[in-house]
Amino acid sequence: MEIWNNQEIENILLELESRGYPFADYSFEKDGEGLNVLGHGAFAKVYGASLRKNSSDMSYAIKVIGFGSKLVDEAAFESAVDNQERLSKKCENIIRIYDKVQLWIIFDEDEHVQAIQRKRPLNRDSNFLHLQFILMERSSSVFARGKDGTISLYPHSLNEANEKEILKLAFDIGMALEQAHSSNILHRDVKLENIFYSQNEGIYKLGDFGISRMTEDGAADTVAFTKGYGAPEVVMSLDDRYDNTADIYSYGMMLFVLANRMKFPDSDGYSVNAKLQYNKGYVLPEIKTISAGLNAVIQKLCSYSPDARFQSMKHVLTQIEKLLYGRVYAYRRAHKEGIGIVAAVYLILLFLSESSSSNIGFADKGMFIPLIPICLEYGLLCLNHKSPLVSLYRKGAYWGIIFVLLFVLIQIPYFPLYSYLIKTVDFAYFFDVTSRWTNTALQNNVCWCLLVSAIRVITSRFNSRRLDKMLGK
Repeated sequence: MEIWNNQEIENILLELESRGYPFADYSFEKDGEGLNVLGHGAFAKVYGASLRKNSSDMSYAIKVIGFGSKLVDEAAFESAVDNQERLSKKCENIIRIYDKVQLWIIFDEDEHVQAIQRKRPLNRDSNFLHLQFILMERSSSVFARGKDGTISLYPHSLNEANEKEILKLAFDIGMALEQAHSSNILHRDVKLENIFYSQNEGIYKLGDFGISRMTEDGAADTVAFTKGYGAPEVVMSLDDRYDNTADIYSYGMMLFVLANRMKFPDSDGYSVNAKLQYNKGYVLPEIKTISAGLNAVIQKLCSYSPDARFQSMKHVLTQIEKLLYGRVYAYRRAHKEGIGIVAAVYLILLFLSESSSSNIGFADKGMFIPLIPICLEYGLLCLNHKSPLVSLYRKGAYWGIIFVLLFVLIQIPYFPLYSYLIKTVDFAYFFDVTSRWTNTALQNNVCWCLLVSAIRVITSRFNSRRLDKMLGK
């Protein structure tokens, strides 16, 4: 059987579910008499899924490949899903993969499911169906096409070609591509159909790494693309090899289509005018409804020559940040560097203080205590997990770092303010003075550490709200 209707497909999936497949702890969501279909493409369908036993607010999706006329090669499937799974653990802007499996369904003479295997049947003559399943997080597709061919976008502000919303999408998907390229992975199919929006997190996500390729040197030679989004050197086979600039072209074309109200260059709709777009030296037309800055970025992204484009997503993000915020915040990156610098400077000053003639040592001054919140914050910044504590620290606080630097300065024995504070401020007032607090220097240091930590948290919360407001969250 090669052509399957919806009823036959759902019957097979329900049969698999009754036997504990494809994933033992998850089941397909029902929608009336059938299954809940979230989306479909030429070669795959995506169904809603939920946990079989435990009640949970989390929702999932199962992508099923194999009922169409095309099946992804077994090794290529494993590699592509592994690429996405690995990247999604590092970047929140990539659809999270939880599990994957390949199954071979063997039918009897009456076309009933006879057996289910996780390995290809040895008997090549047997009647079997090869299916591939991916369990992933559930997010809303940005792109939807109705039965009448009408295209709609989600969230609705994208339908109106709102420049701020387009820039937000550009930034989020840019973060995903930067993570992929830094891991020597080319996506090779960046397009609106593969962009998703998480309403809970308020961010855009890149999905479907089905034809992605991991490279040793950042370049690939096999041809894979979607016409209209594909770079000229790939579509026209102009070069033997191509690199991350091909993804950058696709990314730029996606922004052009959004800003041009779902029209490809020199086209009347969402259909490519290949004769013009891939003509040698072609330059994108200017979109009059967006700013000159965004026009300039898109035109550079979609330059005909790979050498004329942005050469890395980091450079692209710098320009997007300028358009979004007016100046470069290096959002989600500079915070780690800043905290690392503070910690390094602090350690250097510690050793200088220890080696000085002031007889002030590590133990009796408790000078390692301030490193605790610094190390905690850096560790949290390295995580990609959503929790209030991580969210609080993730956005960083520049003023907090300034307070930490001031705290470092007053630790220097020769700094006049240090002596002045020791003589004039009685920090013992804040403690229940007992025999445990006989060391005045330790009292002072603990108090300063608590004060700096409190300021760090307060300013982090303030800065977090400020940046979220700028991002429109």
